[in-house]
Amino acid sequence: MITLIVENDPDWARVITSTIERESEEMAVVGSVAQAIRFASLKPSDMFIIDARLPDGSGLELCSRLRQEYPDTPSIILSALDRPTDRVEGLLKGADDYVAMPFHPTELRVRVDAIRRRYHIWKEMANPNRHPVVSTGRLHLEFEPPAVYVDGTNAHFTPLEVRLLAQLVRYSGQVLRHDFLAEEIWGYNDQNSRSLVKGHIASIRKKIRLAGGSGEEICTVHGVGYRFSPSNN
Repeated sequence: MITLIVENDPDWARVITSTIERESEEMAVVGSVAQAIRFASLKPSDMFIIDARLPDGSGLELCSRLRQEYPDTPSIILSALDRPTDRVEGLLKGADDYVAMPFHPTELRVRVDAIRRRYHIWKEMANPNRHPVVSTGRLHLEFEPPAVYVDGTNAHFTPLEVRLLAQLVRYSGQVLRHDFLAEEIWGYNDQNSRSLVKGHIASIRKKIRLAGGSGEEICTVHGVGYRFSPSNN
């Protein structure tokens, strides 16, 4: 498998590859949306690392397209924009994580390793005999393949979003803190964890509504975290 890096700046491309390089892994670097789409169609990738700004289009839109076509492949957005709204937008496009540029190489390495580790764990655990489907209110969660349905309509969740919702459902009625969710889903907790969790919760709510649900099952407890309360409406 190959990690596909979509970055048109040669200097940043070298920083990224040297940061995440391992002897046992392959990496490919392309510099445009068109090249990324073509490469992804020819060779399977195990991760996409995408600059938000590319010469022939938006890296965010590219992320959204790749997520639709390769829903089980994790992705990270790299962007010079670091406002909470920018992070949320990137996550709504389907990214698993959002890293502000410039970044310290250690930060990127930790995030890449965490996502790879979590996806590996989820694949190992995605056994219907060990993890049966879960139904609560109008929502139906499946773990192999990962999916969430609203009254039978596929809400097109990413594997990460399925796991995040599953954590909320598991502790239904309890308030889960941002740092707890970050640790459970990404395997680390830092100063950006709150916006990371917030972005994925926003995406989950949006997808539930698009599938015909209310999205009100997930309640925000301001300054603390989130609580899940199943809804039949």
